[in-house]
Amino acid sequence: EEEPEIVPVFTDAEHADELMTDEEAEEHIEVVEEAPGEERKGKLHAINLDTICEAYEDGETVTLESLKEKGLAPKNSGRVKILARGTMTKKLEIIADSFSLQAVKMITLAGGRSEQYK
Repeated sequence: EEEPEIVPVFTDAEHADELMTDEEAEEHIEVVEEAPGEERKGKLHAINLDTICEAYEDGETVTLESLKEKGLAPKNSGRVKILARGTMTKKLEIIADSFSLQAVKMITLAGGRSEQYK
């Protein structure tokens, strides 16, 4: 018997809350090691998923460095938090210092991945 294909659900925070619990969202946060010699210091920059979706293509990886390259985060940012405004319209892998649980739900439902520095 074939595995059912998971169809991405592109949704907003309100509907994501109806589709996934906070506990389920926490299980989808993958903890990753930061790169050796990479210090996560400096200002925390918060960015919303709708802004990210406008600037990235389906399947891309979002990092603080790529946000800076695209002009979406100030050069002096040392850390980034992902927030859940708008509708998630892309399947993305996002590596950040923190996420709102609604953002994790939206990323997961869209078939993406949330990776958080420990």
